[in-house]
Amino acid sequence: MIIWCKKLQYAEYFYQLYRIDHFVGIFRIWTIDPAIHHGAFDPASEALWEAHGKKLLDVMLKNTAMLPCAEDLGTVPDCSYRTLREYGLVGMDVQRWQRWWGKGDAYKEDQDYRVNAIG
Repeated sequence: MIIWCKKLQYAEYFYQLYRIDHFVGIFRIWTIDPAIHHGAFDPASEALWEAHGKKLLDVMLKNTAMLPCAEDLGTVPDCSYRTLREYGLVGMDVQRWQRWWGKGDAYKEDQDYRVNAIG
């Protein structure tokens, strides 16, 4: 995390905002165990994702005056949208890859894009 902080502080010399690419990745990471070729989320429990993400986000926000913009791709868990609202952060999605969390692999229809995400 120290490297993140130093990179953010250096970037302040050039920029006023930064994008957190694949924002959902601060909540949980998909890892693959090479021994069994099987993947799983880390942390494994969905109940831990929100606290995990907020911990990392707090470090980023504390160490820079730049404004973050959160970008997500794919199937985004509800904790991601809740955290954006709670922290008052701007979010952006790539509509082409938006899916419903916990409802299979179907892509969202145009009319459903960000509807439930922003309340």
